[in-house]
Amino acid sequence: MLSRTAETVYWLARYMERMDYVARLLEVGLRMASMSANSGLTEWESAIIAAGAQRAVGNKYGVPSPYTVVDYLARDSLHAGVPYGRNFDQQRLIGSLCLNEDGDGLAITEKGRTAAEMMVFSR
Repeated sequence: MLSRTAETVYWLARYMERMDYVARLLEVGLRMASMSANSGLTEWESAIIAAGAQRAVGNKYGVPSPYTVVDYLARDSLHAGVPYGRNFDQQRLIGSLCLNEDGDGLAITEKGRTAAEMMVFSR
């Protein structure tokens, strides 16, 4: 029991450290946005480069903006290191799509509920 508690405390501290890092990056990006800069990079591109996520953000969003940088660094499951969004069953989700009761929109059957929740939790 003690080892399980110690492991939980370890992971909690690790995730807190990661969020502190992300908060510092976002704070630096915000401060740099309020100053004039003569380098060829925007303040948000600098934050993404410092996070080592230039390729991932470029593939997902294109040009970094304040909204996309904050979205990626603070909420994206890939950057946060959680498994959500990478392990949901896409085929089950697609196979569970059906028409709603009124017949004017899409719905998900009960079998696709878990896959849909995993996809939503990834964001």
